[in-house]
Amino acid sequence: MTHASTPIAIRNLPICRSDVAAIDPDLMMGFDGARPFETPEAARTAAYQAALSGGPVELGEDGGDDGFILIRGVAIVPVHGVLMANESRISDWLGWATYQGLIRIFDTLAARDDVTAVVCHFHSPGGDAYGVEEVARAMGGLSVPIIGWVDAMAASAAYWLASQSSSITVDLSSRVGSVGVMQLNHWPVAEDYFGEREVIITSPFAKAKRPNPTTDEGRALIMPELAELETRMHASVAAGRGVEVEDFRRRTALTEDPTTGGAVFAGEAAVERGLADLVEPRGDVLSRILAEYGADPDSSARPRPRAQSAQALAAAAAARAAI
Repeated sequence: MTHASTPIAIRNLPICRSDVAAIDPDLMMGFDGARPFETPEAARTAAYQAALSGGPVELGEDGGDDGFILIRGVAIVPVHGVLMANESRISDWLGWATYQGLIRIFDTLAARDDVTAVVCHFHSPGGDAYGVEEVARAMGGLSVPIIGWVDAMAASAAYWLASQSSSITVDLSSRVGSVGVMQLNHWPVAEDYFGEREVIITSPFAKAKRPNPTTDEGRALIMPELAELETRMHASVAAGRGVEVEDFRRRTALTEDPTTGGAVFAGEAAVERGLADLVEPRGDVLSRILAEYGADPDSSARPRPRAQSAQALAAAAAARAAI
Protein backbone atom coordinates (compact mmCIF):
# COMPACT_ATOMS: atom_id res chain seq x y z
CA MET A 1 0.00 0.00 0.00
CA THR A 2 1.13 3.56 -0.58
CA HIS A 3 2.16 5.37 2.57
CA ALA A 4 2.33 9.05 3.33
CA SER A 5 5.61 10.92 3.17
CA THR A 6 7.70 10.49 6.27
CA PRO A 7 8.70 13.53 8.37
CA ILE A 8 12.41 13.83 8.93
CA ALA A 9 14.57 15.81 11.30
CA ILE A 10 17.53 16.52 9.09
CA ARG A 11 19.55 19.37 7.61
CA ASN A 12 18.88 19.96 3.89
CA LEU A 13 18.42 16.35 2.91
CA PRO A 14 15.59 15.48 0.50
CA ILE A 15 13.54 12.46 1.56
CA CYS A 16 10.66 11.55 -0.75
CA ARG A 17 8.63 8.77 0.79
CA SER A 18 8.76 6.32 3.63
CA ASP A 19 10.39 3.74 1.36
CA VAL A 20 12.46 5.94 -1.00
CA ALA A 21 15.29 8.33 -0.16
CA ALA A 22 16.92 10.77 -2.60
CA ILE A 23 20.22 11.90 -1.09
CA ASP A 24 22.09 14.97 -2.28
CA PRO A 25 25.60 13.65 -3.06
CA ASP A 26 27.21 17.04 -2.44
CA LEU A 27 25.84 17.10 1.10
CA MET A 28 26.76 13.50 1.76
CA MET A 29 30.43 13.69 0.71
CA GLY A 30 31.50 13.93 4.33
CA PHE A 31 29.18 11.19 5.58
CA ASP A 32 30.21 8.10 3.61
CA GLY A 33 32.84 6.82 6.00
CA ALA A 34 32.10 3.09 5.56
CA ARG A 35 32.10 1.34 8.92
CA PRO A 36 33.71 3.63 11.50
CA PHE A 37 36.28 1.16 12.83
CA GLU A 38 37.01 -0.97 9.77
CA THR A 39 38.86 1.51 7.55
CA PRO A 40 42.52 2.57 7.44
CA GLU A 41 41.55 6.02 8.71
CA ALA A 42 39.68 4.43 11.60
CA ALA A 43 42.65 2.23 12.38
CA ARG A 44 44.90 5.30 12.55
CA THR A 45 42.35 7.00 14.81
CA ALA A 46 42.26 3.99 17.11
CA ALA A 47 46.05 3.91 17.22
CA TYR A 48 46.12 7.63 18.08
CA GLN A 49 43.58 7.12 20.81
CA ALA A 50 45.54 4.16 22.17
CA ALA A 51 48.67 6.30 22.29
CA LEU A 52 46.82 8.95 24.24
CA SER A 53 45.46 6.40 26.68
CA GLY A 54 48.70 4.56 27.20
CA GLY A 55 46.83 1.28 26.78
CA PRO A 56 44.93 -0.89 24.31
CA VAL A 57 41.69 0.03 22.59
CA GLU A 58 38.69 -2.23 23.16
CA LEU A 59 36.22 -2.48 20.29
CA GLY A 60 32.50 -2.73 20.89
CA GLU A 61 30.72 -6.05 20.65
CA ASP A 62 29.57 -5.34 17.09
CA GLY A 63 33.14 -5.29 15.81
CA GLY A 64 32.74 -1.73 14.58
CA ASP A 65 29.45 -1.30 12.75
CA ASP A 66 27.36 0.84 15.10
CA GLY A 67 29.89 -0.10 17.77
CA PHE A 68 32.06 1.78 20.24
CA ILE A 69 35.62 1.83 21.50
CA LEU A 70 36.65 1.95 25.14
CA ILE A 71 39.81 3.71 26.32
CA ARG A 72 40.58 3.71 30.04
CA GLY A 73 36.88 3.59 30.80
CA VAL A 74 35.89 6.29 28.30
CA ALA A 75 33.54 4.91 25.66
CA ILE A 76 33.57 6.64 22.26
CA VAL A 77 30.36 6.17 20.28
CA PRO A 78 30.24 7.30 16.61
CA VAL A 79 27.03 9.08 15.61
CA HIS A 80 27.83 9.41 11.92
CA GLY A 81 25.96 9.92 8.66
CA VAL A 82 22.23 10.02 7.98
CA LEU A 83 20.52 8.59 11.05
CA MET A 84 18.03 5.83 10.29
CA ALA A 85 15.59 4.04 12.54
CA ASN A 86 16.68 0.50 11.69
CA GLU A 87 19.75 -1.15 10.29
CA SER A 88 19.72 -1.60 6.52
CA ARG A 89 22.06 -2.31 3.65
CA ILE A 90 22.62 1.43 3.23
CA SER A 91 23.60 1.98 6.85
CA ASP A 92 25.75 -1.14 6.77
CA TRP A 93 27.60 -0.17 3.59
CA LEU A 94 28.15 3.48 4.53
CA GLY A 95 28.75 3.12 8.25
CA TRP A 96 25.82 5.31 9.22
CA ALA A 97 24.47 5.10 12.74
CA THR A 98 20.99 3.75 13.37
CA TYR A 99 18.65 4.37 16.27
CA GLN A 100 18.35 0.65 16.86
CA GLY A 101 22.13 0.32 17.06
CA LEU A 102 22.58 3.37 19.29
CA ILE A 103 19.96 2.15 21.76
CA ARG A 104 21.74 -1.19 21.94
CA ILE A 105 25.06 0.55 22.56
CA PHE A 106 23.74 2.84 25.31
CA ASP A 107 21.96 -0.05 27.03
CA THR A 108 25.20 -2.04 26.90
CA LEU A 109 27.25 0.83 28.32
CA ALA A 110 24.70 1.49 31.07
CA ALA A 111 25.10 -2.09 32.28
CA ARG A 112 28.91 -1.97 32.46
CA ASP A 113 30.82 -1.13 35.63
CA ASP A 114 34.03 -0.10 33.87
CA VAL A 115 32.64 2.90 31.96
CA THR A 116 33.61 6.26 33.45
CA ALA A 117 32.28 8.53 30.68
CA VAL A 118 30.72 8.35 27.23
CA VAL A 119 31.83 10.49 24.28
CA CYS A 120 29.31 10.76 21.45
CA HIS A 121 31.30 11.71 18.34
CA PHE A 122 28.90 13.58 16.01
CA HIS A 123 29.34 13.92 12.27
CA SER A 124 25.75 13.91 11.05
CA PRO A 125 23.20 16.16 9.32
CA GLY A 126 20.31 14.42 11.10
CA GLY A 127 17.88 11.73 10.01
CA ASP A 128 14.51 10.12 10.60
CA ALA A 129 12.20 11.90 13.01
CA TYR A 130 10.70 8.65 14.26
CA GLY A 131 12.93 6.72 16.67
CA VAL A 132 15.28 9.49 17.76
CA GLU A 133 13.33 10.21 20.95
CA GLU A 134 13.86 6.62 22.10
CA VAL A 135 17.62 7.06 21.69
CA ALA A 136 17.47 10.24 23.79
CA ARG A 137 15.74 8.27 26.52
CA ALA A 138 18.38 5.54 26.34
CA MET A 139 21.06 8.21 26.82
CA GLY A 140 19.19 9.33 29.94
CA GLY A 141 19.70 5.84 31.36
CA LEU A 142 23.45 6.35 31.62
CA SER A 143 24.78 7.24 35.08
CA VAL A 144 28.08 8.65 33.83
CA PRO A 145 28.91 11.95 32.09
CA ILE A 146 28.06 12.15 28.38
CA ILE A 147 30.23 14.47 26.30
CA GLY A 148 28.87 15.52 22.92
CA TRP A 149 31.83 16.05 20.59
CA VAL A 150 30.65 17.74 17.39
CA ASP A 151 33.21 17.09 14.68
CA ALA A 152 31.86 18.96 11.61
CA MET A 153 28.10 18.81 12.23
CA ALA A 154 25.32 17.78 14.59
CA ALA A 155 22.15 19.04 12.96
CA SER A 156 18.46 18.40 13.54
CA ALA A 157 17.98 14.81 14.79
CA ALA A 158 21.71 14.58 15.51
CA TYR A 159 21.54 17.76 17.57
CA TRP A 160 18.51 16.37 19.40
CA LEU A 161 20.82 13.59 20.60
CA ALA A 162 23.75 15.93 21.25
CA SER A 163 21.51 18.09 23.46
CA GLN A 164 21.11 15.16 25.86
CA SER A 165 24.83 15.31 26.68
CA SER A 166 26.21 16.72 29.91
CA SER A 167 28.24 19.12 27.76
CA ILE A 168 28.74 19.84 24.05
CA THR A 169 32.14 20.62 22.55
CA VAL A 170 32.60 22.11 19.06
CA ASP A 171 35.50 23.51 17.08
CA LEU A 172 35.48 26.82 15.23
CA SER A 173 33.78 25.43 12.13
CA SER A 174 31.52 22.76 13.65
CA ARG A 175 27.86 23.48 12.97
CA VAL A 176 25.00 22.67 15.31
CA GLY A 177 21.28 23.40 15.33
CA SER A 178 18.72 23.06 12.53
CA VAL A 179 16.21 22.13 15.23
CA GLY A 180 12.90 21.36 13.58
CA VAL A 181 11.08 18.89 11.38
CA MET A 182 10.55 18.93 7.62
CA GLN A 183 8.68 16.77 5.15
CA LEU A 184 9.32 16.79 1.42
CA ASN A 185 6.26 15.76 -0.57
CA HIS A 186 5.99 14.91 -4.25
CA TRP A 187 2.81 15.51 -6.21
CA PRO A 188 2.19 14.96 -9.94
CA VAL A 189 1.83 18.24 -11.84
CA ALA A 190 2.64 17.30 -15.46
CA GLU A 191 2.77 14.43 -17.87
CA ASP A 192 5.83 12.21 -17.95
CA TYR A 193 8.00 11.27 -20.94
CA PHE A 194 5.36 8.88 -22.24
CA GLY A 195 2.57 11.44 -22.01
CA GLU A 196 1.11 9.82 -18.92
CA ARG A 197 0.30 11.57 -15.67
CA GLU A 198 0.17 9.89 -12.28
CA VAL A 199 -3.13 10.32 -10.46
CA ILE A 200 -3.42 9.80 -6.71
CA ILE A 201 -6.77 8.65 -5.37
CA THR A 202 -7.42 7.83 -1.71
CA SER A 203 -10.35 6.00 -0.20
CA PRO A 204 -13.35 8.06 1.05
CA PHE A 205 -12.22 8.44 4.66
CA ALA A 206 -8.45 8.68 4.06
CA LYS A 207 -7.83 12.22 2.82
CA ALA A 208 -4.93 12.54 5.28
CA LYS A 209 -3.24 9.44 3.85
CA ARG A 210 -1.79 11.34 0.90
CA PRO A 211 -2.86 14.99 1.08
CA ASN A 212 -2.07 17.31 -1.80
CA PRO A 213 0.79 19.53 -0.52
CA THR A 214 0.16 22.13 -3.25
CA THR A 215 -3.22 23.10 -1.75
CA ASP A 216 -4.13 24.86 1.48
CA GLU A 217 -6.36 21.94 2.44
CA GLY A 218 -3.53 19.47 1.93
CA ARG A 219 -1.00 21.50 3.90
CA ALA A 220 -3.53 21.87 6.73
CA LEU A 221 -3.70 18.08 6.95
CA ILE A 222 0.10 17.72 6.92
CA MET A 223 1.02 20.42 9.44
CA PRO A 224 -0.40 18.91 12.68
CA GLU A 225 1.95 15.93 12.52
CA LEU A 226 4.98 18.16 11.93
CA ALA A 227 3.93 20.55 14.69
CA GLU A 228 3.47 17.71 17.18
CA LEU A 229 6.88 16.24 16.39
CA GLU A 230 8.52 19.66 16.64
CA THR A 231 6.88 20.29 20.01
CA ARG A 232 8.30 17.05 21.38
CA MET A 233 11.69 17.82 19.87
CA HIS A 234 11.81 21.32 21.37
CA ALA A 235 10.74 20.01 24.79
CA SER A 236 13.45 17.34 24.83
CA VAL A 237 16.22 19.58 23.48
CA ALA A 238 15.36 22.44 25.85
CA ALA A 239 15.30 20.05 28.81
CA GLY A 240 18.66 18.61 27.78
CA ARG A 241 20.16 22.10 27.61
CA GLY A 242 18.56 23.10 30.91
CA VAL A 243 16.42 25.96 29.58
CA GLU A 244 12.73 26.65 29.10
CA VAL A 245 11.22 25.87 25.70
CA GLU A 246 10.35 29.49 24.97
CA ASP A 247 13.86 30.58 25.89
CA PHE A 248 15.32 27.94 23.59
CA ARG A 249 13.14 29.11 20.71
CA ARG A 250 14.18 32.69 21.30
CA ARG A 251 17.89 31.78 21.37
CA THR A 252 17.76 29.86 18.09
CA ALA A 253 15.60 32.28 16.07
CA LEU A 254 17.32 34.48 13.49
CA THR A 255 14.99 37.40 14.24
CA GLU A 256 12.72 38.45 17.09
CA ASP A 257 10.10 36.17 15.57
CA PRO A 258 10.57 32.74 17.23
CA THR A 259 9.28 30.95 14.12
CA THR A 260 12.51 31.89 12.28
CA GLY A 261 14.37 29.06 13.99
CA GLY A 262 15.90 26.04 12.29
CA ALA A 263 19.25 27.59 11.38
CA VAL A 264 22.69 26.21 12.17
CA PHE A 265 25.40 28.02 14.11
CA ALA A 266 29.15 27.45 14.17
CA GLY A 267 31.76 27.73 16.88
CA GLU A 268 31.45 30.74 19.16
CA ALA A 269 28.00 31.61 17.79
CA ALA A 270 26.75 28.21 18.92
CA VAL A 271 28.12 28.81 22.41
CA GLU A 272 26.67 32.32 22.58
CA ARG A 273 23.22 30.99 21.73
CA GLY A 274 23.46 28.20 24.29
CA LEU A 275 23.64 25.38 21.74
CA ALA A 276 27.15 24.34 22.83
CA ASP A 277 29.36 24.80 25.87
CA LEU A 278 32.95 24.90 24.66
CA VAL A 279 34.96 25.72 21.53
CA GLU A 280 38.05 23.54 21.45
CA PRO A 281 40.58 22.51 18.80
CA ARG A 282 39.86 19.07 17.45
CA GLY A 283 43.23 17.70 18.50
CA ASP A 284 42.73 18.70 22.14
CA VAL A 285 39.32 17.16 22.77
CA LEU A 286 40.22 13.54 23.45
CA SER A 287 43.31 14.32 25.51
CA ARG A 288 41.28 16.63 27.78
CA ILE A 289 38.45 14.11 28.18
CA LEU A 290 40.83 11.26 28.95
CA ALA A 291 42.71 13.41 31.44
CA GLU A 292 39.44 14.32 33.17
CA TYR A 293 37.52 11.05 33.01
CA GLY A 294 39.97 8.31 32.03
CA ALA A 295 40.48 5.71 34.72
CA ASP A 296 43.90 4.66 35.94
CA PRO A 297 44.61 1.31 34.22
CA ASP A 298 45.56 -0.14 37.61
CA SER A 299 42.52 1.30 39.38
CA SER A 300 39.23 -0.47 40.05
CA ALA A 301 37.40 2.80 40.57
CA ARG A 302 33.69 2.78 39.90
CA PRO A 303 32.13 5.14 37.32
CA ARG A 304 31.55 8.69 38.39
CA PRO A 305 27.91 9.72 38.64
CA ARG A 306 26.46 12.03 36.02
CA ALA A 307 25.42 15.02 38.09
CA GLN A 308 23.14 16.37 35.40
CA SER A 309 21.27 13.15 34.85
CA ALA A 310 18.60 13.40 37.53
CA GLN A 311 18.07 17.10 36.83
CA ALA A 312 17.80 16.53 33.08
CA LEU A 313 15.38 13.64 33.52
CA ALA A 314 13.20 15.67 35.86
CA ALA A 315 13.22 18.62 33.47
CA ALA A 316 12.36 16.32 30.57
CA ALA A 317 9.47 14.83 32.50
CA ALA A 318 8.14 18.31 33.32
CA ALA A 319 8.52 19.37 29.70
CA ARG A 320 6.66 16.31 28.47
CA ALA A 321 3.88 16.95 30.96
CA ALA A 322 3.55 20.49 29.61
CA ILE A 323 2.90 19.44 25.99
